[in-house]
Amino acid sequence: MGRPTAEAIEEDVGAGAARRALRLIRLDPAGEGTLQARLYRTLRFYIARGILAAGARLPASRVLSEDLGISRNTVTATLEQLAADGWVEARRGSGVYVSRVVVPGEHKATHHAVLRDGPDMLPFDVGPPGLDFFPLDAWRRIQARRWGAMSRSAMREGASAGYSELRRTIAEHMWIARGLPCTPDQVFITQSIRTGLDLVLRALAKPGDDVWIEDPGYFGSKALIEAAHLRPIPVPVDEQGLDVAAGRLASPGARMALVTPQCQFPTCVSLSTSRRTALLEWAKQANAWIFEDDYDAEYRFDQEASLPLAAEPGGERVIYAHSFNKSLFPALRMGFLIVPTALVETLALLRSRIDGYPSVPNQMVLCDFIEEGWLDTHLRSCRVAYRERRAVMFDEVAPRLAPWLHFEPNAAGLHVVARLEPSLDPQELVLRAREKGIELTPMAMLSEQPHRERGILLGFAGYTPSQLVRAADKLAALISQLAGSRTPY
Repeated sequence: MGRPTAEAIEEDVGAGAARRALRLIRLDPAGEGTLQARLYRTLRFYIARGILAAGARLPASRVLSEDLGISRNTVTATLEQLAADGWVEARRGSGVYVSRVVVPGEHKATHHAVLRDGPDMLPFDVGPPGLDFFPLDAWRRIQARRWGAMSRSAMREGASAGYSELRRTIAEHMWIARGLPCTPDQVFITQSIRTGLDLVLRALAKPGDDVWIEDPGYFGSKALIEAAHLRPIPVPVDEQGLDVAAGRLASPGARMALVTPQCQFPTCVSLSTSRRTALLEWAKQANAWIFEDDYDAEYRFDQEASLPLAAEPGGERVIYAHSFNKSLFPALRMGFLIVPTALVETLALLRSRIDGYPSVPNQMVLCDFIEEGWLDTHLRSCRVAYRERRAVMFDEVAPRLAPWLHFEPNAAGLHVVARLEPSLDPQELVLRAREKGIELTPMAMLSEQPHRERGILLGFAGYTPSQLVRAADKLAALISQLAGSRTPY
């Protein structure tokens, strides 16, 4: 089977995200209007807000009917109405897709987030880092200096693995900051952790291979796996991280395991020592690979982060991934892989055939930024600011929401997990909060067992203490309205 086209990948990724989003829909039998009318309003809202992205393929009517617990005729009639109004389009023999054309009317300003320059930063979104204290003046000076001294030879094509000086700088930084020894040749510059994962999946797996994923876990990774025609194997996560024994039972011969060992997303737990050992032993015995996503490793609030798996005995089966998009700023689009020596040539050749190489001038600026000490300075500022913002979450935000939400303690990461009291509907809360300008991430979206997950994620990194408190007051008022006179817990 050949590799899927870019359009097919986009549609497959959209289809997976669409089904996860639609799993959250709960239609109250006693609600206002017919089931068809309520389903129509809900799907239109999801499309207008970009929750169902432009071009995404919707699940088949039979699947939607089973997931939502309503008749297939009702689903079909709703989709026909959405198509007539321009929100979706049916393609003969292919399915129903979210329209790529902006629908005129009251939702025109918000329809299809992909058409905007970028999403708004809404309080409690788990994505944005703190940008208010980034040393922008230093970045501007370095960028101006680099461009001012740019030679014409530097404007030629770059190396597929990345700018050599940046790779050397990253190798030195990783040894000092994370205790991970590597050579510059082992460093591959990417746009993000996801693009690094895509490269690795293309190089090391073939269609039909099994890949362990954490459950709950980051849905973007699963979407990439499915788009590559691989089989994601959900492996449960508990207080010790990925349950390696459960993974062995589910698929002992999996080709790869995707893990976030320092700060598991979304639970924020760390992989225990015994589990780390078990995972490395499994990879060796199964001749499998471990893709180590080391996002947020810089931010622990109780102790120093443990060594990366790639630095442990047995680390020759580990591919390490990190990103500057979270530690610096998202628009940078710069991350890196550290790969075993045996994979260097394979990945370099494949990378040259896919997107060639990353932006050379941006790599030069980043290289100088690191070498001049600004990365270390900024990370120290981040740790101070994030520690303060985390304290605000537990000391000021949590009490305001305590009647309805219980905050779970965490020792790492840039978000907190809150469990909802039984009478609250997670889907309704997420959608209503979005209308109020608050972004909540439901745990159900990140799990293969969504009905068991009644938690939400609240990010704090990208917002000042005063913004967090104001958002908490607004959220508390909304929840009080939704809960009415019901007694929490």
